[in-house]
Amino acid sequence: MALLTDHTAIKNDIQYCGSVVSIMAAVHREDIQKQIQQDWANREYIEVITGSIKKITDFLNSFDMSCRSRIAVLNEKLTTLERRIEYLEACVTKGETLT
Repeated sequence: MALLTDHTAIKNDIQYCGSVVSIMAAVHREDIQKQIQQDWANREYIEVITGSIKKITDFLNSFDMSCRSRIAVLNEKLTTLERRIEYLEACVTKGETLT
């Protein structure tokens, strides 16, 4: 009779251990799923930030090119004005009339 009781106790212990292992596996599976979901959320956030940085970079590059173009035009106009002033100064120095 004691052998039967020991056998039943062992069987109950095995079932209990199996239940514990099943619970631990379920908890582990849930943890992994949470980690995967968090990873996807992080990736989506990084994608949004990366897209925003790209838009800012594109704007700044466009702004830079626009400013450079406008500055080049102004530089040409200033150069033309400087040449005219130098010509007029030379005429005045020589005493020439502008007509």
